[in-house]
Amino acid sequence: DGETLAVGQKSEDSGDNEGRSGQVRVFRYNRNDEQYQLLGDPLLGRAPGDDFGRAVALSASGAILGVGSRFADGSSGKDNGSVGAFSFENGDWRPNPIDGSIILGESRNDQMMNVALDYSGLRVAAGGGSADDDTGYVKVFDLSNGKSLMLSR
Repeated sequence: DGETLAVGQKSEDSGDNEGRSGQVRVFRYNRNDEQYQLLGDPLLGRAPGDDFGRAVALSASGAILGVGSRFADGSSGKDNGSVGAFSFENGDWRPNPIDGSIILGESRNDQMMNVALDYSGLRVAAGGGSADDDTGYVKVFDLSNGKSLMLSR
């Protein structure tokens, strides 16, 4: 909408997750006050060193947010990286899709962190490097049915 702004602070030490977990704040321009105002609470990284907020993307309406977390750990190793999507509902940011799934890198050191959203915010592209051969890859997901459905890799 041109009036919503997302700011990632990848090295922020906030809340209970100190140690560079990162955070994202979203602001919306208020025409009456002619100022940007915080939209909901800041989103915080889940663990120290995650680098949450390394990349951010907003839908055209500003109601859906994508966030990359470069050094998030996954089930297959350290520094897989992750991309999460959030929807602004009832005055705060909620995980989207409903199942709360997070897109993880496939292997150790993939550093999945790049994120792009389509106009609606219901298609998410998540990219990372490959620890095996440095070729990198992109995964595209559809979030429109309340679950993350991978469309391509």
